[in-house]
Amino acid sequence: DSGRHSWPERTPVEDQTGDKMAGAGGTIPLGSLTAEQLEGIQQTTDQEVQYLSESLRQLNSAMQRLSASRKCARDLGGIPEGREILVPLTSSVYVPGQMQSTSTVMVDLGTGYYVEKTPSEAEEYFTRRINLVRDQMDKATNALNQKRQMLEAVSSVLQRKQMQMQQQGAAPTSAST
Repeated sequence: DSGRHSWPERTPVEDQTGDKMAGAGGTIPLGSLTAEQLEGIQQTTDQEVQYLSESLRQLNSAMQRLSASRKCARDLGGIPEGREILVPLTSSVYVPGQMQSTSTVMVDLGTGYYVEKTPSEAEEYFTRRINLVRDQMDKATNALNQKRQMLEAVSSVLQRKQMQMQQQGAAPTSAST
């Protein structure tokens, strides 16, 4: 996963008073769709909301990792050479080590590529990455909000249709009594 996602700028939904949904062929009044069609749209939109929510969690996690890396690059200059440190082998296994040089660091670019940078260059790199992730988070948040609005609109119209169907089904029964 490259971490790159493309989020729609606008989700085509019009609710509150219009109850419309825009598709490839134009705007469709939600009230003109059958209950089955609305249920399908509701299910699909709910899945999209779940996907976007999970994507936001992943982007937030990436943001935290990048921020921690940026802080480490920033703070590296304050560590004197020769200082005893613990070097992580895994997230819970460390070995003792000694700081040799703080003039350069190895930065993981992803997919097994590393580049040597000065701490200030590394900090700039992480700042750029943080800004890219923040932009993606903003786009995902907007898309998520629009999908939630669409889900609310579809659910509202579906609920009204189901109530109408129940009332229509109950009317003949009470008239025949």
